[in-house]
Amino acid sequence: MALSDDVQALADKVTSLERQLAELQATPTEAPSIGGFRSLLMTNPYNPINALSQNVIDLGNVPCAKIYNSGVQTITSGLLTKVVLDELNYDLMNGADIVNSKLTARYAGIYIILAGFVWAANTTGGRTLAAYVSVGGGGDQLINFDDRPATAGSSGSGPTNHLLTIRNLNVGDAISLYVLQDSGTDRTSLTALLGGINPYLAMFLLARGEGKNEPVDVF
Repeated sequence: MALSDDVQALADKVTSLERQLAELQATPTEAPSIGGFRSLLMTNPYNPINALSQNVIDLGNVPCAKIYNSGVQTITSGLLTKVVLDELNYDLMNGADIVNSKLTARYAGIYIILAGFVWAANTTGGRTLAAYVSVGGGGDQLINFDDRPATAGSSGSGPTNHLLTIRNLNVGDAISLYVLQDSGTDRTSLTALLGGINPYLAMFLLARGEGKNEPVDVF
């Protein structure tokens, strides 16, 4: 009798999970309004933020793109250096440019921008990852940065710079990444094959709008 009860409980749980999965798959994938940001970001496991962390590539109709560095990049001490992003992960908005290592907004609106850079282990100086925007083909302007001290982590990995910023962009505004380190000698990035993650840049359209090129605070 106990075994029968256990089987029934398991069957009920499977049915519940199937129902939840069906509801999630039916969730609209169009970009939400500003008023819907908080509930979408906090409750929907298929939203752009969680989709990136879970490596979910099928994002439906959400305009998005991700590019990354396919190898090890050497960074000279004291020199602000553009991050090479020469490989395409996905591009659902025709905005990826792996020749010039940048992502370009193809719709005016509010975007979430994410980036990461893992350094090889070293304990001297600091490490900085910065995101820049080029407005209308003009010069690069700093929009956000992550700064942290050098560390020696596990498996040869050092400090990891991460960026997450929300930005109102216009059509043609382009995002690129730069890094800076002051250890006194050359330092390198750390790829996934060497125990880190490949340096990457990703952006997702959250809502279409006027494209004012300004920071957005939605939380």
